[in-house]
Amino acid sequence: MNCKQTYKLLSDFIDKELPIETYDKIKNHLAICPHCHAFSDTLKMTIKLSQRQKFVIIPKEVHCRLIKFLKEHLDID
Repeated sequence: MNCKQTYKLLSDFIDKELPIETYDKIKNHLAICPHCHAFSDTLKMTIKLSQRQKFVIIPKEVHCRLIKFLKEHLDID
């Protein structure tokens, strides 16, 4: 399991919606990759916070900068 594969499956991993073999591969990757581990922790916290918070509109400039950052650093479209 590499970082890109882990990123793509992380939501299903957190929701425990993966076959045990895939789940274990991601768990092992998170144990050795500090970047993916930090991303996983951040995603888990984001989920918890978003469940507790009201909807907030962010300024368009912030939204655009966030999307640009994600595209550049996570190789997503």
